[in-house]
Amino acid sequence: MTKKLLKTLPQTIKVKIEKTLHGKYFAELPEYDVFTEANNREELDFLINDLIYCLFDIPRQDQKNVWYRPKISRPTDLTKVNTLNMFIVPSEYKSRYCV
Repeated sequence: MTKKLLKTLPQTIKVKIEKTLHGKYFAELPEYDVFTEANNREELDFLINDLIYCLFDIPRQDQKNVWYRPKISRPTDLTKVNTLNMFIVPSEYKSRYCV
């Protein structure tokens, strides 16, 4: 990983996770006003990483050195990964779908 890229990345990123009324998981990075959703927690972890890679424009060869690691470890099954959904602003989404 280049030193220049390393200097631009924060050491920690706040990730706010909620379960929606429809049983999906919603993750927001409130400091950056971006979000994603998934059908289960394992898929959500994958999509949070993808969101971070896109947000900070992290090259593919450096992605193995940067990742979101949830506090609770769990097995991952990423066979059914949906695309990143970013169609409405987080506050509007939360008011419609979150508990």
